[in-house]
Amino acid sequence: MKILIENGTYDCHNAGDLSMLKVCIDRVHELFPTSEIYTVTESPEKLLNVSDKTKAISFLTGRLLWLQPRNIFGPVHKLLPFNDKIIDDIELTFKRKFPLISLQIIKWRYRRDPNKKKEVDNFICTLRSFDLVILSGGGYITDSFENHASKILETLILADRFAIPFYLFGQGIGPIFSEKLENIIRIILPKAKLIALRERLKGPELLEKLGVNKENLVITGDDAIEIARSRKNESEAHSLGLNIRFASYMGVTSDKANIIVSTAENYAAETGAEIIPVPISWHKDENDLAQTSKLLKNFNNKDSENIETIEGLISQIDKCRIIITTSYHAAVFALANGRTVIALIASEYYVDKFRGLADMFGSGMQMIDLKNDNWEQAYKEALKSYWLNFNDYKAGLDDASIKQIAKSKQAYSKLSHART
Repeated sequence: MKILIENGTYDCHNAGDLSMLKVCIDRVHELFPTSEIYTVTESPEKLLNVSDKTKAISFLTGRLLWLQPRNIFGPVHKLLPFNDKIIDDIELTFKRKFPLISLQIIKWRYRRDPNKKKEVDNFICTLRSFDLVILSGGGYITDSFENHASKILETLILADRFAIPFYLFGQGIGPIFSEKLENIIRIILPKAKLIALRERLKGPELLEKLGVNKENLVITGDDAIEIARSRKNESEAHSLGLNIRFASYMGVTSDKANIIVSTAENYAAETGAEIIPVPISWHKDENDLAQTSKLLKNFNNKDSENIETIEGLISQIDKCRIIITTSYHAAVFALANGRTVIALIASEYYVDKFRGLADMFGSGMQMIDLKNDNWEQAYKEALKSYWLNFNDYKAGLDDASIKQIAKSKQAYSKLSHART
């Protein structure tokens, strides 16, 4: 059997998505040890450093050409008495229903550009060669990442058209207000064999509203938990872990970030603790380590390169008693290791993510809404409380992690019913 794994980390620069991807690859390989497993990526070498159980594949250029508007009707849209959006929607519907006819038309239109013709042909022919398509975990099916989500969902529509079954694991769905994204979900996700969600507060209700049968939904928690716990050290920790990210979907301002850091530094001075970064994103334009370290007064960057790996992240968290974070997966890695978390939020996207995560673990995480007037006081109180009561939460967090790993494995076991 030939299996394709789609994912949320084409450049392998996000520790959370990469951890979920590794778990997905390992579990699929365990279930189908003689199958060929391919993973979509832009960074073959980095991917293969994470797992030797998969082969790298890239059809991203061909997919982009396939989805490019007006590559079937072309200038005809100028002659028709409709607006451009209607023509584009008709063309996309035609591609979805008649992909092989559409492919021939697009190849004809690219007949003077052999590279484009080859790329789009490769995308369709490669996809058709698979027996099973899997989406590994991530929070990318949401308005904040509409472009990426749409491309992946369009790939699933094609897979379904070619009678290829597909499964989704470790998914965080929403928030979604985009009509475009809602429409794509209505078309394709009700046809999924299984959708495993990492939280139960928002995702199930949203998917059911968009036509997914609740019988095809399971709640598992985040797949990265297994990776986060795989090298857990039981030694006493005496550091404060810090993650600050500035991105459009975060809503964190520089003024509030400075207050977050200075408050942590003051408390660290009182307790004799060290503040260390716990970066999740390694993207050039969204680099947690660079953004966090710039805010710290006494950060030694000599070990920066080693920190930006999954093992480096686990090693950093192992030193921490509390994690202060604006990003989701820093909290996942912390809670999975029995560490308490102060989650600082300033956008609806992250409110949903952190609430869902807190619900799955039950305790050991406090959310501080940066839009509230009293957030600074609440933050200071959370710091003191979690520092002094560090060991009170460990047993409950460990138990929650173990249960979520078991549920996630159980969900993956349903792949054994996939076509062979």
